[in-house]
This record gives sequence, structure tokens and C-alpha cells, in this order.
Amino acid sequence: MVASSLYFSVWLMASVSVQPASVPAKGKQETTLQIVKPGMYHLSARSKQGTTCEVVDSRSGPFARGGLLGEKDCELDLLLDMGKYLVRLNSPEKGKGKVSIKLKEFTRDRPNPLLLKRGRSDNTILRPGHQVSWWIRVEKNRDVELLVAGRSAGRVVLWRDNKWSQPMSLVQQEYYAAPGQPRYFWRLSGKLEPADYRLVVYGVNPKQWTRGTPDNSLFVSNGYETINDIRLREFKIPSWGLMA
Repeated sequence: MVASSLYFSVWLMASVSVQPASVPAKGKQETTLQIVKPGMYHLSARSKQGTTCEVVDSRSGPFARGGLLGEKDCELDLLLDMGKYLVRLNSPEKGKGKVSIKLKEFTRDRPNPLLLKRGRSDNTILRPGHQVSWWIRVEKNRDVELLVAGRSAGRVVLWRDNKWSQPMSLVQQEYYAAPGQPRYFWRLSGKLEPADYRLVVYGVNPKQWTRGTPDNSLFVSNGYETINDIRLREFKIPSWGLMA
């Protein structure tokens, strides 16, 4: 069990490296990514004429591609484990200049994650390219159900010991709080062993709205609030249109 003081400690930013960080913008080239801490990263490979990229895991092979040769540079959001990754780059054969390769971890809007107790919920703001976390404490073997909703909540992961993702049943749906305003709705469920887990919501692939000003409100719930003996209760539906 992680000491309770961990809930209020600052989780240090990941150390990442790109070697080399630039290559000739001509034909096929390669570079290597070194990840020290697992998480969500943005990879960019930019030139003046459109460079594509392919990310390769030594165990599972190629798993992500981006860019359009001669027209559009590579821009990818990647959930990466610790280790090394090969990036294959391809620029026009008669290209000039350099390809600049950068890898940046998603911005942590909440360096000290809140402890989200069983039966409680929370709401905040999640912008694209950012991430928000909560601690989930499980003191004995039990079934856990986590709910997440928001326009920009394109990826949800439950981490154990800040090292590996915890397998759970994961259902993703789309809902509308108002016409033309789609949002993600995630339901994570399964039996967990006693431990401290970190629920992380990543701002990727935000839903596109056709009406109104895009709202990045985020709703998270650790199970359901207990009503006890109250049989009649008044409540107000929030702006994101969902309560648990």
C-alpha cells in the first residue's frame, strides 16, 4: 500500500529523450525515443515539405503512423510504456533542410491528484493536450465502477503503482447534453485487489461541436453516492448533462 503522504506529493515530470532530435529532411531516416515513465505523449516530426512517421515497438512492431508525404507533417498522441521506441521517418527524396523531432508529455493540470473516495464524484476542466488524475484507494478485494464524461476525455487509463495499466472492462459511448454537443462517456468496471490506483483522463481527440461554444467540463465518479433512507431527493442537472 502506498503511504498516504503520496496523495499530496508532487509526481515528478517524466524524463524523455529523442536521439537524434533532428535528421535530414530527405528520404528515409530513423530516430529513437527513450521513455523513463509511462504516460501520454505528443510526438511531432516537422519539416518544410511534409514528413511522415511510423512508431515501432520492439515487441509488437509498428503501432502508430502519422503525416502525409510531401503534404502534412507527423503529429501523434501516444500512450507509451517505459522503454525504447524506433521512429521511422520519410520525407520527399528531393527534400531540403532538417526534420525536427519533439516528444512532450501531456501537461498535468493537477500535479497533486485528489483522493476520490468511494461513492464520490468530482468535476473539473480538461483541455486538449492536458491530463487530470485522481487516486483511487481499494482496501480489500471488491468490484469497482468508475465513470468519466467530457468532450475532450478521449482516453482513460487506470494505472497501478504508476507503472502499468490495470486491465478492466472498458465501455465507451457518446452522449449529447444538447443538440450538436457530443461528449465521451466511459465506464470502467472490474474486481480490483487492495492497492492504490491512479485514474488518469487524457485530453485527446476532442469531440467536435456544431452548436455553441465547446465546453471542456469533465465529470468523474467513483461508483455511486449512497442515498441511505432518503426516498425523495431534488437535484439539478449540471452543464455537462450527466449525473451518477
